[in-house]
Formats: sequence, structure tokens, C-alpha cells
Amino acid sequence: MPEQRYYMQDKRQCVGNSMYWWAKNARGYTCDIRKAHVFTIFEAQQHSGRETDILWPKEYIDERISHHIDMQHCDCEIENTINMSEL
Repeated sequence: MPEQRYYMQDKRQCVGNSMYWWAKNARGYTCDIRKAHVFTIFEAQQHSGRETDILWPKEYIDERISHHIDMQHCDCEIENTINMSEL
């Protein structure tokens, strides 16, 4: 049986309605689950002692992933290049 894997949430903050995760290789935090570190229980025990760090089973979270567009990565100038009345 494969070892259970986990994501670790830092519940001290969130961005909008996005959860905040420990990033891969302890490089800060991320809302992008694709950039989140996947922990074994042993790793999680070594990296956290805060009450605000919450372990979530990877399989449980992966079943609830939804994709969205992050507005900060969109060029608003492009938004103005299409005139709907001319379509």
C-alpha cells in the first residue's frame, strides 16, 4: 500500500477564496496547488509545529481542485483590443 501524502495549509491567511499552501522545497507559500509541496507524514512532522499549519490528505484536496484565471497575469490592454459591437 502506498504511503499517504499530504498538502500543508497555512491557515493564517488566504487569498480571496484560495487556500494558502506550503510551497515546494520550503520556498514560501502558494495558492497554486501545482506549486505546493507534497509531504509524507514524516516530512510534515519535521517541518511544522505551528497550530496554524493543517495537513490535508493529497487525494482529498486533488478531488476538489478547480481552475481559474488569475487576473494579475492578464494584460488589460488586450481587453481593450476587441470591440464587441464590431463582431
